[in-house]
Amino acid sequence: MEIRKATKKDIPQLSELFQQEIEYHWKLAQYYELRADFDWLNYVEEKLKRSNGFILVCEYCGNLGGFIDIKIHNYAANNRCRSILHRIRHGFKKRTTLPIKPLRRGVIEECFVVPSFRRRGIGSRLVKSALKWFQSKKIQRIELSLIVHNKGGTLFWKRFGFEAFRISLAKEFNNKNREK
Repeated sequence: MEIRKATKKDIPQLSELFQQEIEYHWKLAQYYELRADFDWLNYVEEKLKRSNGFILVCEYCGNLGGFIDIKIHNYAANNRCRSILHRIRHGFKKRTTLPIKPLRRGVIEECFVVPSFRRRGIGSRLVKSALKWFQSKKIQRIELSLIVHNKGGTLFWKRFGFEAFRISLAKEFNNKNREK
C-alpha cells in the first residue's frame, strides 16, 4: 500500500473513482446529477493542474484504492471582494464584505475509498497524509463537508477530530410542492 501524489498517468483510474464517488453520494441524496456526457477525464485533469492543492492516491494491489483531494484556500475577508480598480469603476468607496477574520484554511474537497477496499486502513492513511501536509504548511483549520445522510462518513471524520461547526440546510422545489 503506497500513498503518493496523483500524476497524469493516474487520470483514467482516478476519473473512474471520482465517478464512483458521485454515484455513491447520489444514492444517499440526489444532489448530484448522473450524466453520461460528463467528461470525467477532463475534470480530473483540471484538478491536477491546480496550484493551491493536489490529489493523494493510495495504490493498493496494483490499482488505485482511494484518493483524497485537498487544497489551501486563502480567505482574506477585506481583500476578497473586488480589486481597487473594480471598486473605483463601480463607485464603492468602502469595503462591503462582512468583518470575518482573515483565514488560511485547508479544505478536503473529496475523499473516497473503493467499497471493496474499505476497512483496510486506506482512508485513514490518506487522511493522515493530508493532515501531515496541512501541518507542514502551517494550516490551523481544515474544513470539509459531507452529506448529512452519510452516517459512515460522519463517524469516519469524527475519529480524526472533525466536528460540525456549520450546518447547511436546503429546500428543494418541484412542480408538486411549489409554494405560492
